[in-house]
Amino acid sequence: MSPLEFAKGGFTWEWGVCDCTLFCASWVFVETGKDPGEGLRSTYSTAADANAIVDKAGGMEAFIGKRLEECGFARCIARKDGDIGLVEVPTGISIDNVSVKVIPAIAWGPLWVAMSARGPAIKQMAWTGAAWRIE
Repeated sequence: MSPLEFAKGGFTWEWGVCDCTLFCASWVFVETGKDPGEGLRSTYSTAADANAIVDKAGGMEAFIGKRLEECGFARCIARKDGDIGLVEVPTGISIDNVSVKVIPAIAWGPLWVAMSARGPAIKQMAWTGAAWRIE
């Protein structure tokens, strides 16, 4: 299945059920049968709870990396379709500031597929250079 077909699966944002990290974990599970979200689903229900889990793990890169590597996936330098990578997305824009957050997304050609509060988003996003191959 392509990341585009996956994104058309009727996903709705819900903390701890289908948020940015668990959306990507669901992709990995569909593609490989390995679930990096195991033990995490339904254990939190707010942004503060999610941020606390990620912060306790040492940040998003450490958090995602550990979960994917426990499933047998390796860090890669050049991404390809279907890999999980970390991207920067604006989360708040004001006249004085733009807040940016790092989230996981699925590589698809020159684009990324990620879960947003409005549902799956498919667009160009700033890649941090961190990615894991999920073959």
